[in-house]
This record gives sequence, C-alpha cells and structure tokens, in this order.
Amino acid sequence: MVEIRTVKSAADLRKFIGLPYKVYKDCPYWVPELRIEEKLMLDKEKNPSLKLCEVESFMAIKDSKVVGRVTAILNNPANEVWEEKAVRFWMLDFVEDYEVATALFAAVEDWARSKGMTRVQGPLGFCDLDKQGMLIEGFNEKDLSITIYNHPYYPEFLEKLGYSKKYDWVEYQVTTPPVVNERVDRLASLILRKNKFKILDLKSIKDAQPYLPEAFEVLNEAFAVLDGVVPLNREQADMYISENIKYISMDYLKVVLDKDGKIAGYGVAVPSLGEAKKKSKGKLFPLGLLRMMRALKKNDSLDLYFIAVRPEMQNTGVAAVILNEFTKTGIKNGIKMAETGPELESNDKVQAMWNGYESRQHRRRRCYVKDI
Repeated sequence: MVEIRTVKSAADLRKFIGLPYKVYKDCPYWVPELRIEEKLMLDKEKNPSLKLCEVESFMAIKDSKVVGRVTAILNNPANEVWEEKAVRFWMLDFVEDYEVATALFAAVEDWARSKGMTRVQGPLGFCDLDKQGMLIEGFNEKDLSITIYNHPYYPEFLEKLGYSKKYDWVEYQVTTPPVVNERVDRLASLILRKNKFKILDLKSIKDAQPYLPEAFEVLNEAFAVLDGVVPLNREQADMYISENIKYISMDYLKVVLDKDGKIAGYGVAVPSLGEAKKKSKGKLFPLGLLRMMRALKKNDSLDLYFIAVRPEMQNTGVAAVILNEFTKTGIKNGIKMAETGPELESNDKVQAMWNGYESRQHRRRRCYVKDI
C-alpha cells in the first residue's frame, strides 16, 4: 500500500530533495539539480514566485521508504494569461512502480479539484526559466544541467493514467565548425552595418549590471507568445539573476544594441556544468562550487540557454549575428560541440538556425495534460 504525505518539516524536505539520488543511482545520463537550488524553490521566504502561486509538495511512502515525490503548483498569473484553470506538476520522481505513480497523481488531481481547477499539466515550474518537460526521446543521451532527465517508464505510466500531449520541445546537439564560415560572417557584418547595430563589449559582470533590468524586459517580450510562458516580475527576475549570474562568463553573454543604444537582442550560453554537478552529487560544498568554477574555465562543451530578440527586431537578423558571435568564441575557446536548451517544436525560427551547422535533433520532451 502507498501512503501519501505532504512535505511539512525540514526533515521531510531533506527526504523530498534526496529521493532522485535513489531513483537515478545507477543512471549514467542523469544530472542532479543543486540541492540548495531545489530547497530555494520551495522556500516562501526566498522564492518570490511563492507570493503569486500556491504550492503543495507530496511524498509517496511504501514499506516505510520514500519512493516518489511531486510538487503541485497553482500558478495564478499563468492561468490568467492563458485563460486556464490548471494546476502544474513539477519536481516529479518515482521508482518503477505504477501504484506509486497512481497515488502521486491522485494526490495532485485531488488537490487541483480542491482549488476549483479542471486541468493538471506539466512538468512545468513557476516560469519558463525553470526546468520543464518530460523526456520522451533521448533516454541514452547525457542530460544537461538545465534540463530534466527521467526514466522511460515515466511517460509510459503518465499515458496509462490518462495524460496526453499538450506540446513538445526539441533539443539539438550542434558541432562546432573548425573555422568561421566566411559567408555567414560577412552576412553578420552586413546586418550590423545596415541596421546600425553594435555588439556590446562586456569585460565583467559589472559592465553587464546596468543592462540587466532591460534584458529581462526583452526576455518577457520575446517569449510572450510561446505556449505556457508567463512574464517575470521584477522580484522574480532579481532572484534568477542572483542565482545564475555567478555562472555567466562574459565570453558567452552576447548583446546586440540598436542605433539608440537599446538591447535589440542577446544570447546566453554556459560551458557545460553537468559533469561537475554529477561528481559533486548536487552539493556546492566542499568541492562542488570549485568543480563548477573549473568547468566554466576549461570545457569543450557549451550549453546554449537561449537567444532573446525584441519582437520588432526579429526579422532583422539579430539572432544570426548572436549565433555567429557564439561560433567565433567557441572556436577560439576550443568548444567542440554545443547543446541547445529545449525549443518548442512549433518555434520554426529558432530551429532554422541549426540548418547551417552539422547538427542532430537528439532529445524531445513533452508537456502532458489531463482534464479532471
């Protein structure tokens, strides 16, 4: 028999955060989340999203052991934007036991009904910067530090429980060319001259600080039309900046300004931190932070987080300029390949960027939905 408990105490939270290390103990493809970051996400004092959302986290207990977990999120801003009455599920992990999965989702669905909601969907976090989507293809590919890994039985069990596709994301592995493509480089230069664009020369985080508020405005505007995206408020933006800025290298923060000095678009990439996180078992101390800082300086793999372009600038070639800058820097720094973050399968403009490179679409993940 499976017992469902809500996470109430610090001891409960430790068990909740520790479960994935049991579920993926012998999995070579899984990359752990930083434990401190998972704790932060559920901390009402530190995560401003919890001022806007109602959250309940559940654990499944069987034979006196924690065998499953899930967080249910009632995201009020998302429901307003997308005109839904939905609860999101997130932080989902469970052993290969259909009874456990059934009990977890029964708890989420009952909680959703108690809130007057008529739909459950996910995996989705508080916003588009959180990890999202259940892996349905690419189980034998090493995961990224910015994505969710799950075993093949996860989608099998969900579909058996009546969940179906809402939308998919795809991911690409892109091989760095040995030399810069001269034609592409000339085209990028032409785009810069024609539009009077300027590539911002950033030497340090201090140089980037004045542009951060505008950068999040551009991010909100650029992705507003994409399925499930909810604009960040200032407080949320500040949290994501403070949590991630320590991992940003100026080599891989590419910003293009328009003729008026406003951000036309920008791209963020980070040398892969997956192996460092895995070796450290999701802990920053005593060696985790050191390993991650070392990975930022010496690495041959790059994780492409995103390219965000102001809507009125999206047909000017800004994205091509940013991608060309990434390519030149990657060649200079010995990057052999880059991995894209999840891209909505309907986002043809983004996927078209990889046509000029040796690439392969190697992972797919899904947002599942069920009307209740």
